[in-house]
Amino acid sequence: MGGFGDYKMIYIIAGMYRTGTSSLMHACLTASETLVGYYSLEAEQIIRNKEVDETHDPNPNGYYPPYFPLRSFSEWLPLVPENGLTKATVANLLTTESMPPCKMIVTRRNTQEMILSWEKSFGTPFPEKQISEYEVGLALAASDPNIEITTISFDDLVSTPETVFADLAASGWPIDPVIAASTIDPDLKRF
Repeated sequence: MGGFGDYKMIYIIAGMYRTGTSSLMHACLTASETLVGYYSLEAEQIIRNKEVDETHDPNPNGYYPPYFPLRSFSEWLPLVPENGLTKATVANLLTTESMPPCKMIVTRRNTQEMILSWEKSFGTPFPEKQISEYEVGLALAASDPNIEITTISFDDLVSTPETVFADLAASGWPIDPVIAASTIDPDLKRF
C-alpha cells in the first residue's frame, strides 16, 4: 500500500464543483457516530469571500474543502484519522501513485447545470479544463484495487435522498440513512 502502513478505512467524497459534495459531507457527518470530518474551515472562509450575491447562499450548510487541495493524496492522506471523511479534488486524483483502502463517493451532475450554478455563485467562468482532468483522475481511481467507488447523481441526491443514503449504508458507509436523507434540502438544485 505504498507508505500507508497499517492504515484503516478512510472515506472520500470526490466531485466537480457544484455537484453536491459539501451536502454529502454534511449529511454523512451528521448521520454518523463513526466518521471524523477532515476539512479546512479557513479554506471555507476563502470560498465564502468569492461568493458574489449576498442573497444567494449556494452552500447553506457550509463548504467542506480539503486541507490540501493541490497536493497528491500520498502527501496528506496519512494525516487523515481512522474513519476520516474528506473531500478530493481533480489535482489530488491526478498526482497520486497509490491509495490506502478507502471508500469513495463520486458525484455527477449535468454539465450545463454545474456551469450555471458555478457562474451564479461566483460570477466567473467555470474552469472547464478541469472536467477532462477529472475524468482522467476518476479513471485512475477506478483502476486502483484499494478504492471502492460509489457514484451518486446530483439529481438523485436531491430527488430521492432516502434511496441514495440507504444504498450508501448498504455498501458499508457508517451512516444512518434516515438521518442523512433528512439533511438534504429538496430546493438544493440552485442555478
